[in-house]
Amino acid sequence: MGEVSAHLTEVDGAQVSKQTFSTINDKAMDGMAVLQNQPLDRAGSTRVLFVDASREESG
Repeated sequence: MGEVSAHLTEVDGAQVSKQTFSTINDKAMDGMAVLQNQPLDRAGSTRVLFVDASREESG
């Protein structure tokens, strides 16, 4: 079981597989790539997105 999965089980009693976390992470990364590639609006404002996460692959 992954570290995040184990923490969720310990804290909330929830059981979420490493595969589920991996799928969610992949979708989030895809969404961030889309945002990153969008042009700024005409006012020249800057988008800021803070992400607090780490990614590990085992194999």
